[in-house]
Amino acid sequence: MPNEDIRNFMKVHNVFIWEVALAFNVSEMTIYRWLRKPLTEEKKKLLIDAVNSIAVVKEKNEKMNQKQRVLIIEEKV
Repeated sequence: MPNEDIRNFMKVHNVFIWEVALAFNVSEMTIYRWLRKPLTEEKKKLLIDAVNSIAVVKEKNEKMNQKQRVLIIEEKV
């Protein structure tokens, strides 16, 4: 399957197609179409960079949510 490396990269980083589509301001179907055929190195790099950026933001948000959960629990105790 073409671009299996990108698909696996997205899975490992827990990034969904719709999130990548939002980053590029395109529809999900556009991303699926891009992934059907071998990509140029430039487009592949853009996708990998977008996935990395999304993963970083999601990780920061998760850490913030965990801190908030701890604070809420500490307040209740």
